Amino acid sequence: MPYKQPKKLRLSASKITTYKGCPLAYYLKYVEHVDVPEDARVVFGKVIHSMLDKFYELNFKSADSFVGAWRFNWFRACSGEALTEKRKEIFKVNEYPLSNGTIRLGTHVKFCKPNSDADPVGIFFSYMKLGENILRQFYEQFKHTSPPVLREKAFEIDIQGINRKHHIVVIFDRIDLKNGLPIIGDYKTDKTSPEENPEEKAFQLHRHPQFTLYSLAFRKLIEDGRLKGIIPEGIEKEAAIWYYHLRSGKIFETKRSERDYEYILNLLEDVTDGILSQRFTPFYGFHCGLCDYQIPCEKYSICHGGPRIDLEGRIKTPKEVSWDEDIGELWDPSQELNRFYNAASKNEEYPTDKNGQMYFPFMKPQRFQPPTIKEEKKYVQGKFKWPKR
Repeated sequence: MPYKQPKKLRLSASKITTYKGCPLAYYLKYVEHVDVPEDARVVFGKVIHSMLDKFYELNFKSADSFVGAWRFNWFRACSGEALTEKRKEIFKVNEYPLSNGTIRLGTHVKFCKPNSDADPVGIFFSYMKLGENILRQFYEQFKHTSPPVLREKAFEIDIQGINRKHHIVVIFDRIDLKNGLPIIGDYKTDKTSPEENPEEKAFQLHRHPQFTLYSLAFRKLIEDGRLKGIIPEGIEKEAAIWYYHLRSGKIFETKRSERDYEYILNLLEDVTDGILSQRFTPFYGFHCGLCDYQIPCEKYSICHGGPRIDLEGRIKTPKEVSWDEDIGELWDPSQELNRFYNAASKNEEYPTDKNGQMYFPFMKPQRFQPPTIKEEKKYVQGKFKWPKR
C-alpha cells in the first residue's frame, strides 16, 4: 500500500516502542489506522487511568462510591456503548447468559485469543475485581494528600536532535510538588513490581525510553517557559521520576543521567529516519503472539518486504511430526512447496515489475546525483548543503 507521508511527524513513547518492536505494526496502527480489537489489558489500563484522573476531578465521598464509578465505566468500555458510529459498524456485540440475566461484551475488546477455550465473561469480571482492588487501595492511600499540580496533561514540544528537530507528544500522568520540588509520576498496571522481580524490573525502570522522554520534555517545557506559575522559579529539572505500581500500591523511584539523554536522541533519530524512509519491514518472532495486528499483517506485509505467509487464504497449521518418521514423507518438494507457491501466485493482488517482482512506485530507490562543481563550493565545515530544487 502506498505510504501516506505525514505533514508533521509526531513521535511519542508509545510510537517509538511500537516502531522498534515491529515497523509494520507501527504502519498498521499509526499510518493506515487499521481497526482491530484492543487487548483487554490495554483497555483496562486506559479506564484505570481515566478513573485516577476522576479521583482528583470529582469529590468521591467514599471508596465504595469510587469503586462503583469504576464498575460503571468498565461495563461501558467493554459493552461497546462508548464506540463511535464507525466502530459500531465494524465490531459486533455478543450477549452472554448469567445466572441473573445477560451481559453484553463488544468484540472491540479482545478478552482471549480466537478459538480459545477461555471464558471472556470470566476474564471481564476478573479485570473488574482487579480494578476494584487497585482503586480502593488508591483511594485510601491518597484521600488526604495534596492533588498533583498537573494530571493527564498532554504537551507537544520540539526537541533538537542530532540532525533535525523532533516533534514530540508527551502525556504526563501526574506532576507533584513535594517540598517545592517537582516529581514526575507515571501509573502502571502491569503484574510484576520491581520489588517482586528486582533484576528484570529494575533494568526496565532505569532504562525505558518513556521515562527519559518525560524527563527531557519536562526540562524543555521549563526552558521554554510553558510551566510558569506551575513549577516554582529557579527550578530547571525534576527532582525524581516515580513509578506507581498500582497493583501493589508501591511507588519506586528512577532517575536519568546524561547517557540516557544521548541514548534517547539517537533513538529518536533512528526511528524518524526509518519512518520517513518508509522502512516498514515486518519483524516476525514470538512477540507476534501478543500483537493485535496478526490478521491484517498478511494483507500489508508483502508491500513492505515481508514474505507471503498464507496458504490458500489462511495461515497453514503446523503439522506435528515424530522423530522416527521418514524424512521423505515429511517434505515432498514436488507437491507441498509447489502447491504453496502456486496458491500464492493465484491469489496475487499486487502489481509486479517486468521481472515478476512486487513493485509500487513509492518503492523506487532514489538515485544519487553527484554534486556539480558549483554545488561543491557549498561545503561548510565538511558538511554538504543540498541546494533547493
